[in-house]
Amino acid sequence: MNETAPDEDVLAVDCSVAFPEGDLRVQVKCTSQWRIRGNSLSFPVEHKWVRKWSMNFFPVYFVVVLVTDLPSTWLRHDADGTFHATGAFWTRLEATEIDTAVNVPKSQRLSVDSFNQWHGDLLACLSPGGQP
Repeated sequence: MNETAPDEDVLAVDCSVAFPEGDLRVQVKCTSQWRIRGNSLSFPVEHKWVRKWSMNFFPVYFVVVLVTDLPSTWLRHDADGTFHATGAFWTRLEATEIDTAVNVPKSQRLSVDSFNQWHGDLLACLSPGGQP
């Protein structure tokens, strides 16, 4: 994973995930506005972000990390590591279908399997007849 430089919003993404066949771009948002329970959330987006996402040939993903207002309830710095008690959810962005918000289903919790699915999406784009 490669993080973009701080305050660099050229492509409206925060990082890219590198696979042997190519990189996928990811926009990450952290918020205390929602809770982990529930079916989905609708995150407001800016028109300029949507325009930039639509210029990508490969899939772009949107990840929302849900935290509480009080960092001490979800962030712990121990001697053996930093631990986050958060929930992250994702969706593949379809820029042509986005108006003012991105709908993120909570059935798509970010996990190791998510990256396997994203890799499969990338490979599908590179296959004859694959979806862009």
